[in-house]
Amino acid sequence: MKYTESRVLALTFAATLVLGGCGNGKVDLASEAPPPAQVEHEQDGSVIQVDHPEQFPLATAAAHNSRAELVVTGVVAADVSRNVPVITLASGRVVDIHARLGDTVQKGQLLLRVRSADVSGGYSDYRKAVATRPWKRTHSKRAKDSALTGQSQ
Repeated sequence: MKYTESRVLALTFAATLVLGGCGNGKVDLASEAPPPAQVEHEQDGSVIQVDHPEQFPLATAAAHNSRAELVVTGVVAADVSRNVPVITLASGRVVDIHARLGDTVQKGQLLLRVRSADVSGGYSDYRKAVATRPWKRTHSKRAKDSALTGQSQ
């Protein structure tokens, strides 16, 4: 702060102390107290009062027969809080589910079945390899035998 600002501040503080000390020394506590609380009682709890009643039209309650079926359009969406990601080694479509959210499961328990082109293709390749194994052994043995007979000549 500058010198003049601090001087003005000090003079204001001193004047407040001097003027606050002036007076007869009697303080009227009743004039400083808040006004007494005024409680309004309602006879009927269902009756309310509003500032602009014309903005709130009244209607008489009446019985109305409605249909037991409601026909509407809409969208069914998955509950994201109940989705559980399952990580698999192959892509595919889940065709059977054996466990639900909240179920207790054991190690090795079947949880779901997946129909996968990746797994089907891999299994098919395995079956072909097993089926051609005897042929490949025979072919390999013949190739070795012909190599040996070709070396000895």
